[in-house]
This record gives sequence, structure tokens and C-alpha cells, in this order.
Amino acid sequence: MFRLASTLALTSFVFGAMAPPANGNPNPKAVDRDYLLVAEADLAGTGSNLQAFATLSQALQAGDFDQARTFYADNYVQHNPDMGDGFEGVMARARQAGGADLTFLPILTFAEGPYVATCFMLRAGKDAPALAIVDLSLFRGGKSAEHWEIVMAPQAAGHSLFAPIQPPATDVPRAEVNANKQRAADFINEAFNRKRLDAAGEFVAKDVVRHGAPGNGLASWREDMLLPENAEMEYDIKRIIGQGDIVLAHSRVTLGNRDHARADLFRLAGGRIIEHWQVTQAVPEQMRHVNGMF
Repeated sequence: MFRLASTLALTSFVFGAMAPPANGNPNPKAVDRDYLLVAEADLAGTGSNLQAFATLSQALQAGDFDQARTFYADNYVQHNPDMGDGFEGVMARARQAGGADLTFLPILTFAEGPYVATCFMLRAGKDAPALAIVDLSLFRGGKSAEHWEIVMAPQAAGHSLFAPIQPPATDVPRAEVNANKQRAADFINEAFNRKRLDAAGEFVAKDVVRHGAPGNGLASWREDMLLPENAEMEYDIKRIIGQGDIVLAHSRVTLGNRDHARADLFRLAGGRIIEHWQVTQAVPEQMRHVNGMF
């Protein structure tokens, strides 16, 4: 999976296309969407899904496609715009990556129930700048059933975007994880969809650390919310996963007349966002499948 994701990042950077016009996001709600829900029965599989993801990734990196195949569902759905659907698309991309001069730097891997998320940096060549990548897989029955990936071009990523990230805290009660997910969703909906400029003060810590952004702190975040491109931004949250004090929101974001895939990574304490990372990729007009990026 790691080498596979690395190849996608290079392909997306070189062949990325303009996104089609978006349809907008009329009056979304934070309290009646299923993007916050992970069934209790699925939570029990978090550890085994993490292990399956690790074994799958090692098999792909070693070129052992027979072993890797056993970790993919027969109806595996691909949302990576530069990969073909099914396991055949995985093999094609992994083989292409075999001879590439790629440097992979894992940053963070965490999971909630059927979802496994990985953040990493990729360098395509010794002197090339690094790409920031968020990879998300859905596991069913111990097998990868669906896959999403967001790649940010190096000029947009910022050198500190994926500075070393502390892993999720291990002593966070389940009720607090759920509350953190709700807080992240409420912040996105209130600040960006309902255009409440005062929302940052309710959800964001005064000394928030903003990786890859022009500045840290609540005041800097408020200034960014006033920028014309952000004032028109709309979110359609697709799924939110959380582990410990970390929350990942995967969304379709409307910027002007374009759709983008976005991953917002939050760390929360006391119900407030204390750290934030963000990776965004324009949705291309053409993909190697018919599944879309979401």
C-alpha cells in the first residue's frame, strides 16, 4: 500500500487535471449524517484491521502479489483517480512503482473500526520536493474493500505540514473520541458551511498549531477564514474517523467552481482543536474508473 500510494502521488502530481464544476453543498447538518457513526461491532476489529493493513503493505513493497491478493476483497473499489478499479489496478500501479526512485517517509497510521488512515511524505527522486499524502482504506472481513487517497503538490504542502506527529493518545475514553468527532464536524459546518466567523473562537484553542499554514494561533486562523477563497468554501463531509485525541475528516470541498478532495486532521484537547493538518487535491475531470474520488 505504501509503495502503491507513492506511485499514485507521482502520477497525480505530473498528470493532475482541472476539476469539473461543483454542485455546491446546500445547508448540511452535523447531527443527522452517518459520517460520524462507527458500529460497536466494527470497533472490535480495529486492531486486526491495522495488522491486515501492515501485512498487506509489506507484501506490496516486497512484490509478493500472491500474498497481497489475499487481503483484497473480490469487489475492491478504488477511488484513487490514477488507478484502475479492482486488484488488477493495484497490481498495475505497484509494478510500475517497482523501478521508481521513491523515498517514502511514514508519519502516522491510526484506525477506527473498519477504517485505517495513513499520513506520509513521498519524494520522487533524491533532489525532488516531497509530496504530502493521506491514504484511507476501508476493511471488511479482514480485507481491503475500498480505498481513497489525497495528494498535495509540493509547492502547496509547506515544509512543516507533516512535521513529526505524535501518535494518538492511548488513554482517551470512547465517549471522548466520539465527542471529538462531533466537535470537528460542528466546527467545519458552523465555520465554513454556515459562515459563522465567530465559530473559531468556540472550537479552536488560542495557541492552536497550524501545520503548513502561514501562521499559528487562533487570530491567524480567523484571518484565513476572511480570505475570499475561504469565504466561499463549502464542505460536504463524507466520513470522520477518530482514535485517541486525533480526528480525520474526509470531505468534498467546493472552492469557487471546483470540487476538491480534502483531508483535515485535528488534534483536540478539552473539546478544542489544538493542532491541525490539511491536504487538498483537485478532483480531475477524467479518472481510470467510474467510482469518483468519494
